[in-house]
Amino acid sequence: MNNLLYTIAFDEPGCGGYRSMAKICVSSLLRTFFSGDIVVFRNTAAPLFLVERKGLEEIFVKTPDIQGPVAREYTQRWKFQARRYIDAAAYEKIIYLDCDSIALRDVDGLFEGEDWEIRHAADAGKTVSEVNEAGGAWFHEEEVAAFPGRPSSNPWLFAINGPCFDPVMEEWERWDAQVPVGATVRRDIAVWNRLLANVDEFPHWCSPGAPGGTGSERAAILPRCQAFPGAEVLELASPGLNYQTYSQAALLHCGGGPDGPFDVEERIRFLFGMWMRTFHCDATAQLLHMLEN
Repeated sequence: MNNLLYTIAFDEPGCGGYRSMAKICVSSLLRTFFSGDIVVFRNTAAPLFLVERKGLEEIFVKTPDIQGPVAREYTQRWKFQARRYIDAAAYEKIIYLDCDSIALRDVDGLFEGEDWEIRHAADAGKTVSEVNEAGGAWFHEEEVAAFPGRPSSNPWLFAINGPCFDPVMEEWERWDAQVPVGATVRRDIAVWNRLLANVDEFPHWCSPGAPGGTGSERAAILPRCQAFPGAEVLELASPGLNYQTYSQAALLHCGGGPDGPFDVEERIRFLFGMWMRTFHCDATAQLLHMLEN
């Protein structure tokens, strides 16, 4: 069976930054020979690619006329709402990737293995406790104390076994509908950590009091979680990174948002530079000589 990778490019009215980043992202996946299918959810009418690419589907979504933090949360929720457009039974693994990411080499190996149902990515060196205190309050203090130093996970990238995809996304949506413990500005990260903690750390996902069903119903879908290899998937905002480190990753994320270091224009410039460096640069600088006669 094939794998499926999907990404979301929702722009605010009059803007086109996310579709530009999505085009770079998808192009990089195609140029590094990603073997699965790719779906792009976009809210702009024009297609990203005028020439058809094998295995690529673009789905237009009419979104509300919203801006700022409201638009950001709306887009984040589409990470789990996109399941309504995906036939999970047709795929072995289903992968989500933020559109402000780039593949620098073949990524197929990241999604292999039979010993996991969920693979998740680190959150730029942060811990769950730090995220909870900084505005991702989905845990009570006693819960955070139960796993001091637990690394936070960031859903800029995740992979889920096909049979588990719908149940896990439904569980994410149920937790997202809950009232947070405190103020939250990193809602998708906070809820994702809440879900992962309930999978492999806390018993109350399997208890009658858990949202969405009885203990036996929840236990039937308990997936095994595994982190992606740290050196293979990197966030540019991670501490201690340099060019030699991040240029050797398979996937690189150039995150933004209210707590991120890069705005949309900066991300486009960086990602386009990495795209040119990876796919159109050689030791003889042939492209340069063609452009600059």
